[in-house]
Amino acid sequence: MHINLSQLSAVEITKFSKNIKDKCSGHAFMEESVQEATKLFYNSFVTGNGSSSFALVHVFKSCFYQELPDDVQSYIQNKVTTKSIVSQSRYLTLLGTCGDLDAWCDRKKSGNHIAFPMDEPQLSHKYPMIAALLTQIGEYPLCEVNAGIDFLKNDQHKNYGLYCIEDAGDMMSIPDQTNFVNTHSIKSVVGFGGKFSSGNVYAIIIFSKELIRKNTAKSFLAINPAIKQIMLPFEIEGNIFKNSLHAPNSNGISINNDESGINTKQFHKNSIDYHKKYLIEREMSAAIQAELDMTNECMIEVTEDLKRANKSLEDEIIKRLQAENELQQSQSQLQAVFDNAAACIYIKDIEGKHLFINKQYEKVFHITGDTIKGKTVYDIFPREMAEALHKTDQKVLESKTPMEFEEIVLHDDVPHTYLSIKFPLYASNDVPYGVCGISTDITQRKEMEIELKKMNALLKQDAGEYAERLGKQHIELAMESQERKKTESALQESEKRFRVMFDQAAVGFALQEVKTGNYILVNKKYNEIMSNAPLVHPDDRQAVLVNKQKLIDGTIHEFIMEVWFFHENGDTVWVNMTVSPFWQTGEEPDFYMITVEDLTERKKAIAALEESNEKIQLLLNSTGEGIYGIDEQGICTFANTACVKLLGYETPHQLIGNQMHKMIHHTHRDGMPYPIEECNVFQAYQKGESIHVIDDIAWRADGSFFPVEYRSYPIYKNNKNIGAVVTFQDITARKRMEKELLHSKKMQALGTITSGVAHEVNNILAAIDGNIQMLMRQNKGRKMLLDSLKIVHKYVKDGAEIVRRLNEFTKKNEDSPGYVPVDLAELTRHVVRFLSPRWQDMAQGTGIKYRINTDGLKKVRDIKGNPSELREVVLNIITNALDAMPKGGTLCFNIWEDEDNVNLSISDTGAGMTEEVISKIFDPFFTSKEKGTGLGLSVVYGIVKRHGGVIHVSSTVGMGSVFLLSFPSKKEVYTVEEAQIIGTKKGMMEDNVLVLDDANTVSDAVLEYGGGNKILVIEDELVIGKVLCNFLTEGGYVVEYCNNGADALDKLKQYKYDIVLCDLGMPGVSGWDIMNAVEMLQEKPKVGIITGFLNTADTFPDNKIKANFIINKPFDLEVVLEHIQQIL
Repeated sequence: MHINLSQLSAVEITKFSKNIKDKCSGHAFMEESVQEATKLFYNSFVTGNGSSSFALVHVFKSCFYQELPDDVQSYIQNKVTTKSIVSQSRYLTLLGTCGDLDAWCDRKKSGNHIAFPMDEPQLSHKYPMIAALLTQIGEYPLCEVNAGIDFLKNDQHKNYGLYCIEDAGDMMSIPDQTNFVNTHSIKSVVGFGGKFSSGNVYAIIIFSKELIRKNTAKSFLAINPAIKQIMLPFEIEGNIFKNSLHAPNSNGISINNDESGINTKQFHKNSIDYHKKYLIEREMSAAIQAELDMTNECMIEVTEDLKRANKSLEDEIIKRLQAENELQQSQSQLQAVFDNAAACIYIKDIEGKHLFINKQYEKVFHITGDTIKGKTVYDIFPREMAEALHKTDQKVLESKTPMEFEEIVLHDDVPHTYLSIKFPLYASNDVPYGVCGISTDITQRKEMEIELKKMNALLKQDAGEYAERLGKQHIELAMESQERKKTESALQESEKRFRVMFDQAAVGFALQEVKTGNYILVNKKYNEIMSNAPLVHPDDRQAVLVNKQKLIDGTIHEFIMEVWFFHENGDTVWVNMTVSPFWQTGEEPDFYMITVEDLTERKKAIAALEESNEKIQLLLNSTGEGIYGIDEQGICTFANTACVKLLGYETPHQLIGNQMHKMIHHTHRDGMPYPIEECNVFQAYQKGESIHVIDDIAWRADGSFFPVEYRSYPIYKNNKNIGAVVTFQDITARKRMEKELLHSKKMQALGTITSGVAHEVNNILAAIDGNIQMLMRQNKGRKMLLDSLKIVHKYVKDGAEIVRRLNEFTKKNEDSPGYVPVDLAELTRHVVRFLSPRWQDMAQGTGIKYRINTDGLKKVRDIKGNPSELREVVLNIITNALDAMPKGGTLCFNIWEDEDNVNLSISDTGAGMTEEVISKIFDPFFTSKEKGTGLGLSVVYGIVKRHGGVIHVSSTVGMGSVFLLSFPSKKEVYTVEEAQIIGTKKGMMEDNVLVLDDANTVSDAVLEYGGGNKILVIEDELVIGKVLCNFLTEGGYVVEYCNNGADALDKLKQYKYDIVLCDLGMPGVSGWDIMNAVEMLQEKPKVGIITGFLNTADTFPDNKIKANFIINKPFDLEVVLEHIQQIL
């Protein structure tokens, strides 16, 4: 494997530890195993171009002088000149070396580093880096640490040391700066190591060509236990050097081949073998525990990364993709930790079907995760074993708490004993959805326990034999005194061996008197576990007493249970307690034999693992987006809460284990089948690609669908694509907003066009109508001509009304001063009553029936509005509803209020509309009727928008339509009197429209009211200007005319006028410029505006109209005259 130092992570360290243990096993001597490990260090850490990151790697180990091979002893003898060599002196000896130079790859060519004494007074000066490491692990307490060496030791791991020199340049800690550091580009140095229970130490010194920061160097501490596990068996057995003839005798244990007989020799041999095995197992267990602790620290770091990713996700949505990638990376890291764990880890659902197994499980039971998925233990193990395993799973689910069991299973046709920790897994509710188990093979430990029991039995047997022999020797005491002493010595030696074995056992042993409860004999481990006399927790006290009584009664032969102890200071201790009788059947109960094993740290580890799993689950469930995972077949492997809720399911189990395409992506929105081969998600994870689809649909559990935006990212493990994670969100609200925004922009654009068209059309109509009115005045006696002129006049007014209605939807002002309090329910009832004759006549004439339901028109708050316009809105909608029910039907009205709005719905049971028609009904000139202008609903839309409201339409073909109107109810409203005052202050007046009938003509009396007042008419349309001049001249006014604004400015500077009558939109100098010029005059004339723009405030929102009145084209001449008379 290759590891880049710049990308070093906890997962890479875990993988490297496993790799180095695998590759370095199988050697006969420590020297060979360590040299292989040294090469792995040198070859595994590489730069970007593939070369090694390290220049040199040294591995040292301390040995007694007598254990060293001849070549090393010769080297030491050549170095020592002042004192004799002591065989029990320890020397730190180079065991493994690998580097850039060939000479650096052979320990025998390593010059001054082959070996050096550990008791060297000048050690800190000659070998400062070695001395620094020895000081850390307590083997060289007087070392003077050089500046620049950073100690990174974790106080929790006392037997392991670590330091880092970030900048190796000019460091006194590294001798020979010129020939070594500078020549070979040494940037940093990392050293780590530890010590064995034998007192020996080991050290690894790495000279790196790449810069190693302290944070990166800390990761090497996690490799320490792996190195110790590699070296430990050789350390105990004494197999250090392959060419050494000085191997120690059984690690310092001597065998006394006395005359005790064959049984004693065999006992000695067994004891020595057991002692070696015990030392290896004990120290190996400690190293494995340290490795597990460091792995757990890595898991905590991963959890912290997840917290930071979650915080980043909440703070800024634009970083969401990065947070999701971090989450996927964290999950991959957690998966790698699981896969590199030494225990078997598995997850089953509540039915016992396997959902997940780790690599260790696959390796031990020769089955893959894909093969076992969906299978139960009955499919894998013999029925009797499967029954036992299933029962323990059910116990965990029923108790809803973590539990520990010893379970026996077959692998490789051999029964193995496992210590299994099982705990329930929960979703967002309190109902468990499965069981997670962590099972550790304790077969060897169980065998050791059996051997220990056999040893105890053997010791009892030996004790009986010794007692019988002593009886015989007592009779022969006078004659065989010397023989008796030998026997006594043998007994004392046996007892001594038993005492050593008893005190050094890895579990606690105690002998307790039945009657008094006093302890007769306890070993060291029992004292450690049960220090300060903890009390049995009340929850367990009764059970212990009952089981002890059963032992006395003989109903059970022993009992094993987990017992909870507590101290008065609140500390708790969990132990696995085994109690067996020390008396034979039929004898008086005298002593209990008690064995205890400390479970406290294991319990804490289980709690930490549960907390870590809970945090990961909470992270997934805290996002608002739906997230689910799929394997390479598209089967759902997990789903968060948001995913389940958005898809309309109750629990994740309804999705997990199912093909997600068949569940949520099976059909296009038009009802056509959606083959999985065409699915974007399927194609993406099959190709190992990421995709982002902004508009698609997903199907809910109830058969409905909704629009979604989703992203899919592949999941890689060991460079293999194993599935994908998909995130999605409901974009229903966004699409509705986009639709409304599109319609609003369309209306805005159309309004701009309409405003300009209205201006031009109104100018044309004004020219026509002005001349018509003049002709009507001049031909009062010619009835046929007058009738024809009146018809033309009427159609001119109809044209003006169409332009006005077309322009209605462009009006934007929501705060019109004419808005007053309106009871929307009462207004709707008035419109219904107004239209009732129409549908009554239709019903009688055609024999159809209409049902009008106004029960839902309740009393609500008033809204601010224009009653006339609001009546037009309701009338238009009712009229369309009646037209949609030619064969009769029901028309329903409902009104209600919420915190901010008053809502009115009008529904019918008519023909309904398609989606295409609904998307166009508010467009001007769009109609589905044979006769119609297509302006009704566009005017409705404009009025509702001006009132600050919202209009929605829903319809189903053949079932009818519903119009929903919402108006704000918290805006300020005015009375009619207040509105009139506000209108006067703004200089705006209500437009008047004069409709002539047969009896109406322009009044001669009105035309004679001029009185000689002087008027300046400014109008770029010559026809309109001529009509105004002729009309006002006949009315007795003195009129001057300008057809452009520039000439008008000159006249205003030279002459005085009573009134300036001006067009607004003119080329060059406009009506705005004229009004500004009038404001500059000392004697200001009155100003009247005649314009083709219908909504001047909306058309020119940034310009204030400085006029006494405004009249829209086409106009009635008498209206012009009345406004003039009012301001003079």
